[in-house]
Amino acid sequence: MVKKKKNELQKILIVGAAIGAILLMIIMAISSTYYYLADDPEPEEPPELEPLTLDRDDIVVRVYFHEEQEVKELKLEEYLVGVVISEMPPEFDQEALKSQAVVARSYTLSRLNKTGGPGCDNHQEADVCTDPDFCQAHYTKETVENIFGENANKYYDRVKDAVLATKGEIMTYNGDPVPEAPYHSTCGGQTETAGAVWSADFPFLQSVECDYCDHSSYYRAERNLNKKDLEAGFSQAGFEIPVLAAGEMPELQVTKQSETGRIQKANLLGNQLSGHDIRSMFDIPSTNIEWIPEHDSVRVVTKGFGHGVGLCQYGADGMARDGQNYQDIIKYYFEGVKIKDNLYK
Repeated sequence: MVKKKKNELQKILIVGAAIGAILLMIIMAISSTYYYLADDPEPEEPPELEPLTLDRDDIVVRVYFHEEQEVKELKLEEYLVGVVISEMPPEFDQEALKSQAVVARSYTLSRLNKTGGPGCDNHQEADVCTDPDFCQAHYTKETVENIFGENANKYYDRVKDAVLATKGEIMTYNGDPVPEAPYHSTCGGQTETAGAVWSADFPFLQSVECDYCDHSSYYRAERNLNKKDLEAGFSQAGFEIPVLAAGEMPELQVTKQSETGRIQKANLLGNQLSGHDIRSMFDIPSTNIEWIPEHDSVRVVTKGFGHGVGLCQYGADGMARDGQNYQDIIKYYFEGVKIKDNLYK
């Protein structure tokens, strides 16, 4: 009787162990399946995707709002509406707004950590920020209402239409998304090569002639700098404040300039300055400068507004008014690029 009970107990234990093993295998299979769906792709068969081709729900931009000092996540196209309306006058021709949307989208994609970009140089926790000194400006709907008042809805809708009309479109060069997509307000007659402004040069960022921006108030501009303006500029830059005699205005000795005439290096009152230094010190719109000392002031004549590389925004508007479409505009300022027509697949 004892032996019989012992045999029955052994059978129960064996059956229980088998059932337990089966349950464990089922649990592991379910757990493994959910881990695969939620996180990494299956390692044995990695998905074959074109560069930067993502599911539309995956393209989320981490934006550092510099005034609020807060990171927010926005869908790419939603983010771009706020960029375009802040970076380009919303009353510009619709084709110009479309060109800005494609260029801004290309810039943003080049910065995304998810696609191998460096993110925001000034805020490592974000892909981009809203400070135009570092990334692209961005207006919220509330800001649009405050700035444009009764025209807010009309302008917002125009920009939104331009973004949606080019949804998913980016610039490519030799089949790859462009690593840089700069733009500026007004070139003043000729855009600049990237290598003349920054350390890196790109074949698609070369100088092109452009008189399409001659309706910009910055195409040619003048400013008079008096003694106080000069002193304030030196003080702001951390240089020793110059002592200027009455009626004495300093000469600017240009030691290096680009082929387009933009100042790269110059000497002013014994100080070695870059063109950017001069522009920043005296609040001048461009580094394409003619410095004319007069009796009690310096007359500064400038061409353009901004660094001059890439898309000339007023030029884009001029080309659009001339009947050219946004693709024509982009290919004029970015030599050799093509437009990938659908980032979302």
